[in-house]
Amino acid sequence: MAMAAADFCVLVFDVILYEIKDAYFPYSFLNYTPICSFNLVLYLASIDLSVWMTVAFTFDRFVAICCQKLRRRFCTPKTADNQFLETSYNDPFTILEQTGYILSTLSCCTNTIIYAVSQRKFREELQNMIKRPLTLIMQSLKKKRNIIATFYAEIEVVHSALCMFLRTLHWRWTLIHHYCILWRQKMGQSIIIQVEKIYYPTLAVVGVPANILTIVILSRGSCGLSRCITRYLLAMAVADLLVLIFTVILFEINDMYFPNSFLNYTTICSLKHILGFIVVDCSVWLTVTFTFDRFVAICCPKLRIKYCTEKTASVVVATVCGLCVFENTPIYFVFQPVKRVNQISWHCSLKSSFYTAKAWLVYSWIDSTLTPYAPFVLIFLFNALTIKHILVASKIRKGLRSSRENQNDLEVQNRRKSIILLISISASFVLLWMIASIYFIYVKVTDAKHFHSDYSHPLVVMEQTGYMLQLLSPCTNTFIYAVAQTKFRTEVHQAIKYPIAIIINLIKSLWS
Repeated sequence: MAMAAADFCVLVFDVILYEIKDAYFPYSFLNYTPICSFNLVLYLASIDLSVWMTVAFTFDRFVAICCQKLRRRFCTPKTADNQFLETSYNDPFTILEQTGYILSTLSCCTNTIIYAVSQRKFREELQNMIKRPLTLIMQSLKKKRNIIATFYAEIEVVHSALCMFLRTLHWRWTLIHHYCILWRQKMGQSIIIQVEKIYYPTLAVVGVPANILTIVILSRGSCGLSRCITRYLLAMAVADLLVLIFTVILFEINDMYFPNSFLNYTTICSLKHILGFIVVDCSVWLTVTFTFDRFVAICCPKLRIKYCTEKTASVVVATVCGLCVFENTPIYFVFQPVKRVNQISWHCSLKSSFYTAKAWLVYSWIDSTLTPYAPFVLIFLFNALTIKHILVASKIRKGLRSSRENQNDLEVQNRRKSIILLISISASFVLLWMIASIYFIYVKVTDAKHFHSDYSHPLVVMEQTGYMLQLLSPCTNTFIYAVAQTKFRTEVHQAIKYPIAIIINLIKSLWS
């Protein structure tokens, strides 16, 4: 039985999946390097298994006939199974010549013929197995003489339906191909531009309602969070919403789909850029202030009483927003018109002096250090200290309490939720800003140009990808709250069900 299984594996892995595949299907997925290598290993293993199982069977017969004392211990099913397992792990790879290779493959088919020649009962079983399906076929043909005619009629119907389907499919494929050509001509040759034209509207459609919903839920104050935390999360949600409005909608979507809008006048364009920079910096630094607030609340009990209050949170939020406005205002005076049509300035771009003047180069380094490199360092530092303090305090608390009390310890559960919420928000910010940060460092170190007109250039693809991920950050916090906070999820369900219930009641009242 083991020999037959080994011979079957040789035929499958060698003849079918190797020789026939290479001869008739040279470009199949089975020729992928990992699959091809794995198939070659299985083929060599099955060849060796077939050969050594023949040797093991020969030795078994030798022991059964010539070694009477050893026969009782060796010639048992358990010994045969162990011999099969040991042989299957014996896998010496050898390279054979083509003639020997063909003969070795042919040997896998000869065992069945040898069994048929030497074993009378094996021949009888083989004849019965061949006769049985033939007898059933002949009986079915005798009982149903019209089966062939019915079969051909069914084939004709299927053939007609298949032809109709293929004609329809060909017509639809031609139409789709035509629209794809028009779409490609309209959107240009660059893949990154095509992705952006789908990505930014989707981001706006998902992100704006999500942040509005977050603002409404947090404003109600029914999520079980302190007023201080709620004030920070509310400010972060407002900043994220403004990022989507000024950066995604009024800048990216407007430039893609409404290039001749009044929003592209130079004055308004410059104002859009400045407001976009301000709200992005506010979103980043509010994440830092929230992380610092949690650090103080958990690790500094004495300072927590004075700092972790709603009034302090409002002052910190206002201070951060004011500093972001002050830091980005100078860029407004560096923009210049791109073109003038009928004495009207259209679009805006940075002056060449921004890249050459020493003062602006220093300002660019300071701006990039403040957003996002300084936030990276501060978030890592505060999170590391906070998590370390929580873990140490939790171990001490578990040591002082019994096992039953530890299972229902609300303080430990609240700390765990705080860690999950804190790490999720911080990790989301770091990961989504990572590519944009690496791009800026690469550009500064290698002295590469900031902007390229060729959107197939790797630097441009990296820049645009990092920018898209950076703008994804304002949409993630709502989903993080929903995953980390049970009460927030409950409020979201109620907020979604409420308008649906009103619509259903209105429809019922109209029909009644």
